[in-house]
Amino acid sequence: MLTKQVPLSNDQVDKHGERMSLGSLKSMVSQTNSKIISSHVEHDFSFPPIGRMDHAELFEHNGVNWVVGEFALFESSDIDSENPLGDREVVVHEQDEGSISLKYDRSYELSGITADVKELQALLDNETETEYELKKSVEPISTLTIMIGMGATFAVASFFKGFFGEAGKESWQAFKKLIIKNKEINPDTEKHYQFIFIFQNEYYKVEVMLLMKNPEPENFEELVKVNQAAIDEKINEYYEQEVRAKRIVFIIENSLLQHAYSVRRCGTPFDIADVDGYKKLLESKKIDFTKNT
Repeated sequence: MLTKQVPLSNDQVDKHGERMSLGSLKSMVSQTNSKIISSHVEHDFSFPPIGRMDHAELFEHNGVNWVVGEFALFESSDIDSENPLGDREVVVHEQDEGSISLKYDRSYELSGITADVKELQALLDNETETEYELKKSVEPISTLTIMIGMGATFAVASFFKGFFGEAGKESWQAFKKLIIKNKEINPDTEKHYQFIFIFQNEYYKVEVMLLMKNPEPENFEELVKVNQAAIDEKINEYYEQEVRAKRIVFIIENSLLQHAYSVRRCGTPFDIADVDGYKKLLESKKIDFTKNT
């Protein structure tokens, strides 16, 4: 891995354009140094993470408090390798068992369809509120994330059975309407719909992501029904072989399902479908990385 220091935030303005308190900066340092935070290009989970934050420090310069982190860029030799940072593990989403929550990005605000997201949230889980997910750069992709807390039940099919079943027909129709509206308003924007399942038992937690790219609402249901068994099969394969993946990512694009990659507890990717494409991505980032070092 190649490493360099990068500024993360300061107490003048944060990513929302507001001041961050000293306590918030200290909390950022604590979180960075107790867990592993992975980095994806443009917040796009299509490709594996390109690196991770290894360490952060708080210091004062000219009357401004800064948090500076040590960022490690992965290299080809890191693929399929264990790169532990003590007992720290990569951060995955939190979701209570049995709960569902939606996260939307700025594209939904700009398109005026946040009310449709909130309507879908109320149908799926009226005790949980939607969340706005800010990205650091202008979104090249419109993303809606559906978070599902599964507990120890390692079965994606059980969720979709309810989602498309009698009890879930209303929520499915609302979701279908949202896909259609987003497509009509933003015809030229790439659209991602991410189902993230959080499985957790007494031993460990794993996050399974099903990323659907530009799905057509009329065949969405059939795509899921045809492929959910393959998703469950991969999850169970890791579980039975005691492969300690922290994140398992599947992509459906052009009506085809692919297991894209998985991520170890230390944040490094393995079992990558397009490993040559990923290596090219790392090389391109390495050029930028060394230029700015």
